[in-house]
Amino acid sequence: MNMHAAGWRAWSSFVTTSTCAFIAWVYFFVLNRTEIVQPYRGSDSPNLMFVSNHQSPLDSFLITLAAFFPRALFRRRFHPWSVAASEYWFSNRVVAWFARHLRCIPARACTGDAGAVRALCRVLPEGITVFFPEGGRSEDGTVHRGRPGAGFVAQRTRARIVPVAIDGLLAAMPYHAPRPHIGKRLVIAFGDPVPCDDLFARAPTRETAQAIVDRAMAAVSRLHGTLRATPRLMDSGETPRSAL
Repeated sequence: MNMHAAGWRAWSSFVTTSTCAFIAWVYFFVLNRTEIVQPYRGSDSPNLMFVSNHQSPLDSFLITLAAFFPRALFRRRFHPWSVAASEYWFSNRVVAWFARHLRCIPARACTGDAGAVRALCRVLPEGITVFFPEGGRSEDGTVHRGRPGAGFVAQRTRARIVPVAIDGLLAAMPYHAPRPHIGKRLVIAFGDPVPCDDLFARAPTRETAQAIVDRAMAAVSRLHGTLRATPRLMDSGETPRSAL
């Protein structure tokens, strides 16, 4: 790929992602009522990994907007990398073009994909990623045990791991629904970075990677419990607060 083609691809990727992020912002914060229960207060420097539970196809946009709006609309470095199922997001040329422009890295679903891990290890030191270790969307909204892929990446890059919990997306975007719903209450919370230096110092094995993910997902689960315990402001008629 020559310099001109690479520059054009970077520009078109920026425009595509920023446009989609703005549309997602309208959906989350105008058409629905999204409350940031615990805002992200950490550094915006690179080598940052958000680890979250997974409820909808738009979870990555919600996390990015809640953490970095409005900078995520105007600065490319706030566009996160993510792993996407190749069976779905890279099933044909049109969908694959769109996925690549959204900084998706193809990975085989339900299996370990060493190529995706290596690709993410190359880009994460200078970027940000959103990782959903559960491997797929939760059908009942509960937090499930994660797979070790995020642990391999985190150990190799020494990434800062920030747990994130989201809730309400299943009501807004139910499985097999013909269209997204509006007027729903969505909640998100960011936790403190997960200390993993002791695990990073271990031998890079699958067991170590799983231990890193288990520690991160335990923090996600605790945050998710906090969200589930938060009073349903919509039911009380109150206006939920938002940082945006």
